Amino acid sequence: MVDPTGAQAFLQRFPTEVRRKGEAWFHGGQVADLVVRIPGRNYAAFVGPANRADLVSLNHNPRAGWGGTCTCELRSNCDHVYAAMCGLLSEHRTAVVRSLSSSSAGVGAAALQDVLPTPPDLHRRLVSELGHALKPDEKKFVVEFRTSLSGASSWAM
Repeated sequence: MVDPTGAQAFLQRFPTEVRRKGEAWFHGGQVADLVVRIPGRNYAAFVGPANRADLVSLNHNPRAGWGGTCTCELRSNCDHVYAAMCGLLSEHRTAVVRSLSSSSAGVGAAALQDVLPTPPDLHRRLVSELGHALKPDEKKFVVEFRTSLSGASSWAM
């Protein structure tokens, strides 16, 4: 994803009520099928219940920054666009965490284990950073990562 800082600024331009509704869509798991159309610059997602979801397109223009359109009656600046961008940023943060964890392979497992938070603290910190409860695949990743460092398979989130 290009310009995640610009994406955050894009979200800040939405009115408070639109943000509230968009966050409800996002936290309610109503952002689905987020797909890449042009890597880093153009994405699409469905937002809302499966039987009446709206199609959102998010795109980045190098000059204008991030923007979005929707199939709802507002067409743009709506809660659906807000929710889709929240989903895209969430996916971006997840990719960054995965990239960081894979690049830590050269660090001794024991040393890395010493600096990682304990499971309950790690869970709390991840939820805080991501802005949503951990999805099943995120939980699985964290459990597998911690297990690979400690050699123990008896803890869960």
